[in-house]
Amino acid sequence: MSGDITYDARRALWRRTWWRCLSYNLLGGGLCLVFFLRWLSPAAMDLAAPRTTFLFLGAFAVYVGVGGLITSRQDRTRTEIVMSWLAGGRHPNARGRQVVLDEPLRQAATSMIVWTGGCVVFASLYIALTGAVTRGLILLLGAMLGGIHVAAVVFLLCERGLRPLTALALEDGLPGGPSWLSVQRRLQVAWASGSGIPLLGIGVALIWQAFVGQMNMAGPLWALVVTGLLAGYLAITGAARAVSEPVSNVRAGLLRVQRGDLDVEVAIDDPSEVGLLQSGFNRMVGGLREARNLRDLFGRHVGTDVARQAVAHGFDFEGELCEVSILFVDVVGSVPLLERRAPREVMRMLNALFDRVVEVVEASGGWVNRFQGDAALCIFGAPVAMPDHADRALRAALELRTAIDGLRSSFPELDTGIGVSSGEAVTGYLGGASRYEFGIVGEPANEAARLSDEAKRRPSRVLASAATIAAVSDATEWTPSDRVHLRGKTVPSDVYEPTTTAERP
Repeated sequence: MSGDITYDARRALWRRTWWRCLSYNLLGGGLCLVFFLRWLSPAAMDLAAPRTTFLFLGAFAVYVGVGGLITSRQDRTRTEIVMSWLAGGRHPNARGRQVVLDEPLRQAATSMIVWTGGCVVFASLYIALTGAVTRGLILLLGAMLGGIHVAAVVFLLCERGLRPLTALALEDGLPGGPSWLSVQRRLQVAWASGSGIPLLGIGVALIWQAFVGQMNMAGPLWALVVTGLLAGYLAITGAARAVSEPVSNVRAGLLRVQRGDLDVEVAIDDPSEVGLLQSGFNRMVGGLREARNLRDLFGRHVGTDVARQAVAHGFDFEGELCEVSILFVDVVGSVPLLERRAPREVMRMLNALFDRVVEVVEASGGWVNRFQGDAALCIFGAPVAMPDHADRALRAALELRTAIDGLRSSFPELDTGIGVSSGEAVTGYLGGASRYEFGIVGEPANEAARLSDEAKRRPSRVLASAATIAAVSDATEWTPSDRVHLRGKTVPSDVYEPTTTAERP
């Protein structure tokens, strides 16, 4: 990511790109001068004479020096703007952001302006020395083609060289409106610099031959052919890499997403359609990440199975009749406990208790439907049907009793009553249109809560209903207890306790 690049690296990157652009301008200007002195000018006059040669070389040096001073001042101003926000590691302000995004076009435009001025100067000097106006204009056209080629390559060099800084400038989002740095324009520029301009140069050379008549154009034509081959390869390769590398990064990101890694993000380092692709990928992964977090949060609130059912089949407000077993666990003496202990201490104790409840119940195939203050209601057999829901609930009750005994070393006052009941109940979503939760309505839920209250008065602290025992395949770990009047019932109920009972203090 661009944010990982140090200030020194960013500064060096900016200056290195600037020097590359300058170097290519000097190289192009030098080759154009050599081309001019070696092949084109001898047809009109003897430029092999030292005086004439030094005149053109001197004019070239003076023009380069003056042009360099003028452009370097503008470059220095823009460099100060960029360095001001790079130094502090800040996101670019609007001005700094625009400087970075406009730099490829500005470098190309500056090159074109300098080349245009140079072409006019040298064509005028040629006409002044020879009086051949037509040939001077042809030289002007040929040199201008060289300038266009240099400007196109400078554009591609600068765009590619400044990609890390472009990524930094785009961290706050892509600029609005269509981008002038589109993929289509890049390819057009690459074609112009690698094919179009050399072909036009060949055309200019043929026009020159038509005017000069006796001049051998083999050398100029081969020079243009070689230039077209080399420059075309470099320009097309650079333009292709400018598109293929970001797309490859997005593809690699998609492979990571396919493997389940949603923490991936790609740098947005292109203001064109490619940048829209990068930004769209990041938004897509961000949406998947948010959906994953919401599913995880939803699953923690209602249970993984309920969340999966809701995602797959929607929300059922009619409810479904099913055979279930309910395990209800409630803290003994919670009101006196709050009078003796600070609320934070009680909360730590309850969280430790519920952590064990969730662990034991989920290990047995059930899920915690809700926490009710100092109690928890757990369901076995819904929303996913379980033929052995009663076995699972009774096994969880015994394991939970052992787990709670283990917590008493840290929380001596912790004590609970556990009730297990089985039977038919309706499960579904309860609530209004804007707020609802998965719940259960039926006798097993009420009976489990009543059994939990009764269990608080028993040494075993665990009671199970006769219906639950009747539904299990092996009830050897449970023994009948005396019949009890459960709260809210008119007739006594048969209840069962664990065969091995550990006495509570």
